[in-house]
This record gives sequence, C-alpha cells and structure tokens, in this order.
Amino acid sequence: MGFIEDQEATWKTFTLDDEYRWVLLVGMLCVFHYIICIGIGGGPRGKIFTQEFMEEKFGKEHAEAFDGAKIGAHGYPDSGSGIYTMAAGYKNWMEFMKAQRVHYNYLEHILQMLVCMLIAGVHYPRVTWIWGLVYFFSRVIYQVGYIIIGPKGRYFAAPIVIHSQ
Repeated sequence: MGFIEDQEATWKTFTLDDEYRWVLLVGMLCVFHYIICIGIGGGPRGKIFTQEFMEEKFGKEHAEAFDGAKIGAHGYPDSGSGIYTMAAGYKNWMEFMKAQRVHYNYLEHILQMLVCMLIAGVHYPRVTWIWGLVYFFSRVIYQVGYIIIGPKGRYFAAPIVIHSQ
C-alpha cells in the first residue's frame, strides 16, 4: 500500500467551558454596539448633506464635471475633510467629525478585541467575559462623552478602553 493509504486521520478535539457562552454574548453585545455606532456616525451625514444642500452648493459644478449627472445626497465620498464638509460650516463639520471619529475609532479596534476575546475565552472564559464587559461599558462611555462634549469627553473612558483591549 502507498504512504497515503497507510495514514490514519486523527482529529484533535477540545471542550469549551459552559461559561464560554458569556464570552460569545459579550462579543455579540460589542458587535451590536458597533452597529449602533455606524448608525450614529451616519446621522449627521443625512442631516447636513441633504439633497437641497448638495444641489445648491455643488449641483451645477457636479453636472459640468460629470456630463450632466445629478449630484446625490449625503455628501459621499466626503469623510469629513473634503469640500462638502468645508462648505457646511465649522459647527456642522465638528458635529460630523465627532460622529465619524467615534465610528472609526471603534472600527480600528473591534476586530482585534473580538479575536482576542474568542481565543482567550477558550482557556479563561470568566476573566474574558468580565474583561469584555469592561471594554463594552468603557466604549459606551467613550461614545457618549465624545459625541456630547467633544474630544475632551473621551478622557475619562479612553484609558479604560486602551487598557481593556
């Protein structure tokens, strides 16, 4: 017989602790909160870059540049530092950027946090889900502080977020 036929398949298995479900629940809670942050991040976009605003400020220029195509609402692809946001004024720019920063900051960290939680939870489920809850609540405080107060509003929660990642 050949080499391949002589080899027997062996599968390694492991058992997850019952508390691992709490790790999964906290991970899903973080994902749900992140989805809420996406919605909050998009809120100012719809409020500031209405169809009327876009038509009034950029409709003619857009039509000339793109063979008569009509400009759309919501100011895409401007992500806060482009021509549409600059035309909206400083107050609107600040409101838009606060929501965008909360969203992007979460985006920059959520994947690594979830992967670490899922891996660490295999061996240390209780510590992991408790640590995950600390991360979740610090993210909520970070979000609320940053949106309501501005950049200084994140000072209380930022160290907790950083150390719980």
